[in-house]
Amino acid sequence: MEVLTTVSTAKKDFVKAFHPAKIIDYKQEDVTKAVLEYTDGQGVDLIINTVGSKEAKLDLTKRLAYNGELVCLVEVPKVDDPTWLFENGLSLSALNLGGAHGR
Repeated sequence: MEVLTTVSTAKKDFVKAFHPAKIIDYKQEDVTKAVLEYTDGQGVDLIINTVGSKEAKLDLTKRLAYNGELVCLVEVPKVDDPTWLFENGLSLSALNLGGAHGR
């Protein structure tokens, strides 16, 4: 398994400690282009979206491989035409963590 990650310029050094296969600086690079170059045009098998659809600006039809899966920890992206999920064989999983309460 290889991990690609997107980070801002300010967090690159922190993320290096985890030794991902590729660090993509979304402020300096075209994320879709970097993903496709790294995967020889195939896309990735899994995207874990932790920031929400508005902030992420995901280009899912290009970044995910056929039969890939998108896991959203915050909110599911809104799309005009949801048939792209079926055309690309994608899976979409949503997880709402809600709040944690302790005493």
